[in-house]
Amino acid sequence: MHHSMTNKQVAAALVLVLAAMAGCSKDESPEQLIAQAKQYESKGDSKAAIIQLKNALQARPDDAAARLALGRLYLKTGDHVSAEKELRRAIDLGSNRTEVLPLLAKSLLLLNKPQAVLDETASAPPDATLLGLRGDAFLALEKLDESRQAFESALQLEPNNSTALNGLARHALLKDDIAGATRLADSAVAHNPADVDALMFRADLDKAIGKLDAARITYDKALKLSPGTGAAHLQKAYLDISQAKFDAARADIAALRKLEPGNLLAYHAQALLDFSEGKYKAALDNVLNVLKAAPEHLPSQLLAGATQFTLGSFPQAEQHLKKYIESDPGNLYARKMLASVYLGMNRPQDALAELKNYLDKSDDTALLNVGARAYLNLKQYDKATAIYQRALELAPADAQLHMGLGLAKMSKGDADGAIKSMRKGLELSAPKAIDTGIVLGMTHLQLKQYEQALAVINQMLQRAPKSALLYNLQGGALLGQNKRSDARLAFEKSMQLQPTYFTAVNNLARMDIADGKPDAARQRYQGFIDKNAGSAEAMLALADLALIENKQADATKWLEKANAAAPKLVGPALRLTQQYLATGEKRKALTLISAVQLEDPENPLLLDMLGKVQAANGNKAAALEAYGRLATVQPRTTGITARLSAAYEALGERDLAADTLRKAHTEQPDDVGILLARAAVETRRGNHEQAIMFARDVQRRPGNLIAGLIVEAEVREAQQKPDLAIPVYQRALQENKASSPLRIKLANAYRQAGRTDEALKLVQQWRSERPQDRAIAVYLGELYVAQKKYPAAIDTFTALLKDLPDNGIILNNLALAYQSAGDPRALETAERAMKALPQSGAAMDTLGWILVEKGNLGRGLPLLKQASAAEPAAADIRYHLAAAYARNNDKAAARKELETLLAAKGDIAQAEQARALLKQL
Repeated sequence: MHHSMTNKQVAAALVLVLAAMAGCSKDESPEQLIAQAKQYESKGDSKAAIIQLKNALQARPDDAAARLALGRLYLKTGDHVSAEKELRRAIDLGSNRTEVLPLLAKSLLLLNKPQAVLDETASAPPDATLLGLRGDAFLALEKLDESRQAFESALQLEPNNSTALNGLARHALLKDDIAGATRLADSAVAHNPADVDALMFRADLDKAIGKLDAARITYDKALKLSPGTGAAHLQKAYLDISQAKFDAARADIAALRKLEPGNLLAYHAQALLDFSEGKYKAALDNVLNVLKAAPEHLPSQLLAGATQFTLGSFPQAEQHLKKYIESDPGNLYARKMLASVYLGMNRPQDALAELKNYLDKSDDTALLNVGARAYLNLKQYDKATAIYQRALELAPADAQLHMGLGLAKMSKGDADGAIKSMRKGLELSAPKAIDTGIVLGMTHLQLKQYEQALAVINQMLQRAPKSALLYNLQGGALLGQNKRSDARLAFEKSMQLQPTYFTAVNNLARMDIADGKPDAARQRYQGFIDKNAGSAEAMLALADLALIENKQADATKWLEKANAAAPKLVGPALRLTQQYLATGEKRKALTLISAVQLEDPENPLLLDMLGKVQAANGNKAAALEAYGRLATVQPRTTGITARLSAAYEALGERDLAADTLRKAHTEQPDDVGILLARAAVETRRGNHEQAIMFARDVQRRPGNLIAGLIVEAEVREAQQKPDLAIPVYQRALQENKASSPLRIKLANAYRQAGRTDEALKLVQQWRSERPQDRAIAVYLGELYVAQKKYPAAIDTFTALLKDLPDNGIILNNLALAYQSAGDPRALETAERAMKALPQSGAAMDTLGWILVEKGNLGRGLPLLKQASAAEPAAADIRYHLAAAYARNNDKAAARKELETLLAAKGDIAQAEQARALLKQL
């Protein structure tokens, strides 16, 4: 029968085990235990020596000699906190202060307590060792004159003192006198061949100046002289890691841990090894162990920042790197890393702020690359191009810089220059590298240069014949050439090579959908989920498919499953929140986003969505709070500043809205987005001339003339001065003759000015000049409807539907034209429009109004309610809803809608009809 042990029995067993481990019995005296400790230490077994000394002190806790011996061992094994404690206790118990003080001072130095060293040794009698340690303390406090004086005083007492010689060597290094430092370090070793510290300094010096093999030899000498020197194993591990000798590094770290189990730097070395081997999660766990015990350990802060950045945890990386830079502001590696973090967080302004003192004069191409990418993100393509070109003058064979220059040129619209730069990057890339080829191939795909894309992709496939990504790109290029069978084969090959690669599956499913086979696409996604359980990507794709089919309930179900499968991912939660909003489940949206945001309170995407959801629920103050926190997290982001300003406006605080943008403009005077937002706010405040001033400021900024002209014209329209808007739109159109939106804006200005015949003539001319421009064609049809030229409108929309048979906007416009012309085809066409645009307020209104006019209030009135809820500012929808209420004999509801409509500011086309209907009620 099994019997469990009592607590007393367990305790007794543990005592026996510990006694056996220590190799002692209850009859051994403290003196015997101390003697055994010395024997263990002489054999290099510091751990066993410490155990014996602790056993001795259990029997005789006030033994000063044992305390001193234990303190010395702790110092030797790297447990400096315990060393300080035991050495102070030894002094208190009567140990010779002169003997203990050098050891205590050294432990304090290693604990980064230089001022404590000076305080403890201030009244000590002259001693070369103590003076050397005081020199080290002064040096740590950057008191260079006092430090040098202390070292020189030590050498007067003891001309070959190794601490002093090495201290003066460090002074020489501060002046870049490597020869002088080497001479002093050599002297320290020559006169003190048994001094492990002297050997360690000499090895560290070789390591610092790049003589790695020499450093390794000297570290080995130190270990031969003193096998228990853990610092030598540590430094060898760092050497091994820098030379990618990972197995050797593992052995050194294991030896260090055996000698000094509590040495935190062993965790740092292990973290660095993990990071170097790509084991980022393990690296993070180890480096965080260091920071828990020693939060001020700067190398660990830097490594933690780099690791979090690599793992994509940008807010955490920012915290570590900022803490590091506070103590070492001149470290360019840390600044480059922090700037890269800001790029990852879409904060290019902050990235540039980190580099502003270095970017113009630096010859560090990695730093220049980060700066150029920041300018790319800010759409300042000329600056990005200039920096890439300067970097390439310094490193003309750098493939990544050529690729960056290509991206900058592509963004400027220089497709030929972009391709040329990228091809150069590909030529300079390593023989087996495929990254540059992938970027070039994708650029050709973006330009619809499918033959060139295939040539590059096939070249990369020779380098990496088992790359699922390359076969997926090959499929995309073949699809662009309309070689659908070959494209399918390429996508299927990609799937075979990497069954977990969702993109290839998605491309095949999209082909199924395009072929009118949604069930095949659904089965493909479901099959991927069956093989890759919990694939949020596939679940999101099934939600998208459900939305295409207007199956809202199915879409919500799949989004809920995706969120449950990946609760820590932001994407599914955001999609589900948006779906809840779209389907009117605003409370569910608020519950979900509030819970997710609590788990990641600094995430800007979640704060942004929280603000939107709070606003949708009518919680304007809460929305303002969310946007205020968002502005704190991303203080220099234009869109966030604009949303914070809009939140103030929603609360009726227009002055605060304007003030928010004014402050942002002061901090970022070159940010065009803020200028445009200021123009919009001042327009709404009725300060039209000030808004025009901002618009003209935008026009003066390089590359922003058209945007500024459009804003100026829109302000004139808001002033009810469309005649003044017309020449401004005309000037903008001269700058961008191909812009359909600009042409439509100009035509609208003519209509607002009462010059409808001129508008129609102009649009008809554009239609004849640009027969393939569908936007102009749609607008022409709408213009025909507005001028009651219904047959012409019907002909225009019908012609468009030949090319775009399921386009909801065209179908909706055709339904309106049919309805206005009394054509019975209106209802069937409106039904098709509603199917194509299930969330569109305009489509709901068209179908709802047609049904009401046909007497079908039971179906028409609810549709009009939905349409008005979707677009509450649309006056025509509100009038139709009021008329439907009146026909349903609900006079109170009709009157409320009409009064709301007439109370709205601005010119309302339905005003006369609304007043007439109101009189009838």
